[in-house]
Amino acid sequence: MSAVVSVIMPVYNVERFLRAAIDSVIAQTYPHWELILVDDGSTDSSPEICDRYAAANPQITVHHTANGGLSAARNFGLRHSSAPWVLFVDSDDMLHPQCLAIMMELQMHSQCEIVCAAAQEDTEPHFRRIGVPAMRVYPWDKAVGLTLYQRRGMLNSMWGKLFARRLFDHEQFTEGILYEDLDIFYRLYDKVERVAATRARLYFYRMRSGSIIHTWNDHRADVLTVMSRMEAYMVKRHPLLLKAVSDRRLSANFNIFLLATANGQTAMADRCWTVIRALRGASLFNPKVRFKNHVGCLISYLGRTVMNTIGRIC
Repeated sequence: MSAVVSVIMPVYNVERFLRAAIDSVIAQTYPHWELILVDDGSTDSSPEICDRYAAANPQITVHHTANGGLSAARNFGLRHSSAPWVLFVDSDDMLHPQCLAIMMELQMHSQCEIVCAAAQEDTEPHFRRIGVPAMRVYPWDKAVGLTLYQRRGMLNSMWGKLFARRLFDHEQFTEGILYEDLDIFYRLYDKVERVAATRARLYFYRMRSGSIIHTWNDHRADVLTVMSRMEAYMVKRHPLLLKAVSDRRLSANFNIFLLATANGQTAMADRCWTVIRALRGASLFNPKVRFKNHVGCLISYLGRTVMNTIGRIC
């Protein structure tokens, strides 16, 4: 039987965790999947591991490409996918054994083209059998708002979500940037009427200090460009979402301000502080804003030195 779900797994120098990630796909109780491994120019033993799995399992294919980053690897995987549904897995993470079965069942009952699951975030997985999980269905714009306000467990990540493949027919990940998930999620949601979500933890996100999201480099500031692009999109298409975009932009500037200050990036910290001062008033009096941002707004009025000191402690 042809695959119903294309599982796309970009791979880059993750020999320590790769077998567990692939095994978690093979262990799925839902049988109608294909696994597309995109080796993104790895220099460790990851390519050999991929080759061995592909040789042993006809449901697994591997493609070796020059290093182009996560977005390029995902775009490559999409071009080589054949199933009507797509699910992304990072190669240091894992799927709950019932992940595909439950997500396909939720899709069938909801008839939504995007199904979101929750994630277990830890250093090692702790999977337990899951019964029939509760599900909520949101209008697409409500789902975008909840994601931007970071409410009800709604995440902008591409992992942990089931997508109709057709949503990517005229969309792709922006290559050469970080925060590619934040950059694309709202454009995909804008293509559907409703989004289904469950709090069931069907995805395991491995927390490790060496991942790119926990270290500083100049690309960390990509989030500021991503948020500016999102704001321009909403101004033209969905102005009612601008308050949510503004608050998420404030969150991004809080985060980059603290990172930039800690790493001696004075010009970047100055840039973020200017935006914080411009946006904090609106978020402070917005009842939809999460408590953490309200606190951040209040602290910012005490000055950047106090804010940076408290930020280091917390």
